[in-house]
Amino acid sequence: MSDPVPDIVEEQLRFRRTGIVAAFSADDCQTFESSSSAWQEKQKCRRKCQFTLNVMLIWRTFKFLVFSACASTLFYQSSEFWKRYYTYPTIINIDKTSFLKRMNFPLPAATVCYENMSLKMFCHEYPHLCQKPKIGGGLDLCIFHPHYCSVKVKKAILILLIMSLLMPKLGHFTNYSKEIDESSFKLLPNDSYRLPFLAYPNARKLTTVFTQVDQNRYVQCHSENLHLYDKNDLRFVDNKGREEDQSLYVIFSFKLKIPARDLLFDPWDKPKVFFALHSPFEPINPVYDGETFYMESDYVVEIERLEEDRLLPYPYQTNCMDYEALWESNNRTGPRSQEICLELCRGNYVTECKGCVAGMTMFDSLQNLCSRRFRVKEGPMDIKVIIRNPDNILVAHVPMYGDEELFSYIGGLTGCWLGGPGGPGGFGGGAGIGGGVGPGAGGAGPSGGAGGTGPVSVSSSFTVGGGVSTGGVLPAASYAPSTSGYARLPNLVNSIKSSMQGGGFNYQNFGNMLSQYATGSGSCNYYDLNLLMDALLAALHTLSYQGASYVPSYPSPSAMSAYSQYVRRCF
Repeated sequence: MSDPVPDIVEEQLRFRRTGIVAAFSADDCQTFESSSSAWQEKQKCRRKCQFTLNVMLIWRTFKFLVFSACASTLFYQSSEFWKRYYTYPTIINIDKTSFLKRMNFPLPAATVCYENMSLKMFCHEYPHLCQKPKIGGGLDLCIFHPHYCSVKVKKAILILLIMSLLMPKLGHFTNYSKEIDESSFKLLPNDSYRLPFLAYPNARKLTTVFTQVDQNRYVQCHSENLHLYDKNDLRFVDNKGREEDQSLYVIFSFKLKIPARDLLFDPWDKPKVFFALHSPFEPINPVYDGETFYMESDYVVEIERLEEDRLLPYPYQTNCMDYEALWESNNRTGPRSQEICLELCRGNYVTECKGCVAGMTMFDSLQNLCSRRFRVKEGPMDIKVIIRNPDNILVAHVPMYGDEELFSYIGGLTGCWLGGPGGPGGFGGGAGIGGGVGPGAGGAGPSGGAGGTGPVSVSSSFTVGGGVSTGGVLPAASYAPSTSGYARLPNLVNSIKSSMQGGGFNYQNFGNMLSQYATGSGSCNYYDLNLLMDALLAALHTLSYQGASYVPSYPSPSAMSAYSQYVRRCF
């Protein structure tokens, strides 16, 4: 008597895989004989198919979790990048060139501050504030100030000459009068010496300004190439036609000569000038920010480096205003730098509040100043400013992120976190569900099954040739694509196989392979990732036939399709 055979009831097994429902019916399977062995075979087939589908469901779930983690990381890093992008950071490009190789270079301004007053004129205007030196003063003057006494003149004659001079009542070899400070202040703006230039090269035009020494004291200054708010053009150095060996180039030359009689206005202080090189558009106080040069000396100032800064406007952090463009648009009127603009605002504020002029570094005149006290000294000297062949430093602020960097950065993050290899092959030879998120090829399964391709196929089937010895993987084992593919793939597979040695895994060799494999682009490349995954799985496929004389090739797409149909027949 035969065993009872249960009725074949149509069943459906539904598995949700990221929104896709796969239905398998008993009608899809081959009709089996109604026997106990046939029933058991069918149940075995169903269990195998269900196990395969469960594995695929677990893989889909795992891939969804990985995708969610990568997407979250992408959004987080992108938001951090956008935060930094909207701070408008900059990078600095430094361009170093030779001074002679640049055809036109803007010259700096040169300012000489000269405490100068005519002793003869002062004593003529204010005779009650001058007197002859006290008895013995001439001798004391030669003792304490030998630079006033010439060795070529007999001391007795020199003393007689000094005793015949009139000196201001400053308290040095004379009485002291408080009125002398106010009187000298009044005399200076109306009738004071200009710098007694012995040389006036190129008929250049000097600008006379006044700068403050202390709270109640000012000195007279003369500047060349100073353009704070005037209409004149900036002076440039024209290197056209100059030879490379002409390394010495004099850009400024001041030759000064002071009469000996005028040196005695303040005998306690050796006559000197204050000299400074600075920007043509920025005011400066040479008394504090310059160099002190004494009379009866020659000075050579050599410029070792010329530097030009190029800043960016708002909203960049440098927040630079192009005052030259504003100056041109305003018919060449107004301030030509931020520094002089701030000083003009400060000076106008003080004038409106106190009715006098203050708050400036350089004054056009000493009229209506808030404090009035002026003392001057003078003496001879010779100043030259030269240029040999200094380094020309150009410091330019440029945007760190432009349009190309913006899309490149976001695209790199997207490709790194959302691009990647295709889906894996099924367990035990099953086919992969499909390509991954990125446009890459489907990966291979552990037993050699190949996954389906994504939107873009990197390579097709591959043929593995050459056996593997039982003692380990031979470095010379070959792996070559049967169709056109990436030329680096054979080297990758062979490098991976050579790392899997019989005595253990060679991490150093594997690391060297990865370092040579890196493209150096700084971002993840989904094509490269797919290529690396194919190489890894191909090496594992080869190693699964350890010791065999023949290594089968990868299953072809047609074979994988037939295998999939066979799986469906189980239901």
